[in-house]
Amino acid sequence: MELTNKFLYQVFSIFIFCIGLSLLIYSVSRYRETLNLARKNISEQVIYQQYSFEDFQIVPRSQIIASFLYPQDYDVQIENLYISKKDFNYEKVRSFEINETYYKKDYQYDSNGNILCIIYNALE
Repeated sequence: MELTNKFLYQVFSIFIFCIGLSLLIYSVSRYRETLNLARKNISEQVIYQQYSFEDFQIVPRSQIIASFLYPQDYDVQIENLYISKKDFNYEKVRSFEINETYYKKDYQYDSNGNILCIIYNALE
């Protein structure tokens, strides 16, 4: 009787272990599928990150330059430098004289509330 109980206990333990192992393998495969799908969806989209402080936005010089890596949706004014979205050229970015400082980001709107221009003013 004791041997039968021991044998049943070991068989049941092995059975539970196999179920747990198969669930682990299934979970890992589902995780990989989900991760690959998420990576595929993220690679097709551009993700932007911007920090805002209080009621206005403060951006560093590096973020302004990084924004020039993409086609411009709006005209941009940095201090006295005006960059038109129509005349924008990626090769001219190096010639822009943008000081190494932080800038306050504002918007210029038309009468309908549409953005016309993004204005960056240096913080002193």
